[in-house]
Amino acid sequence: SRHFRNRKRGYLKHKIDELAMNSKNKNIRDLYRTQLLNVHRVSAVRQTEMHTAEPLIPDPSPFEVEIAVANLKRYKSPGAGHGSRAV
Repeated sequence: SRHFRNRKRGYLKHKIDELAMNSKNKNIRDLYRTQLLNVHRVSAVRQTEMHTAEPLIPDPSPFEVEIAVANLKRYKSPGAGHGSRAV
């Protein structure tokens, strides 16, 4: 009887913790969805905070892209692009 009550208590505690976690996750989803749906203007999009694991890096300029492509073309393997396979 005592074992059964302890087991039942553990089961109920687990279920309560599970419900609390589900509720917390639902609140987070609802908040995120609300933030997405409340954005009506471009200026509002710019003011929205972004949380990422990586640092934000600005897009390269067209000149930087041209330089990178030129460097890649310079170092490509001989015969690449002519139907032959590089070994």
